[in-house]
Amino acid sequence: MIILAAWVVCSILTYGITFAHFSREYENNDTSGACFALFFSVFGPFGLVVSFISSGCAKHGLRFRK
Repeated sequence: MIILAAWVVCSILTYGITFAHFSREYENNDTSGACFALFFSVFGPFGLVVSFISSGCAKHGLRFRK
């Protein structure tokens, strides 16, 4: 149960970091960034590490909606 809760928290953070990176770095108004962030968040802690590093240590912060 603890592993599942940790996975969900990591997925939420992954979505927020990835969506913030795509929406602020590329300034796109379509839903492709949100769809990619949602897909990437399924990978939980692995996706969190990759999105944190690839976004420049989350330089754009967290963002959950446009």
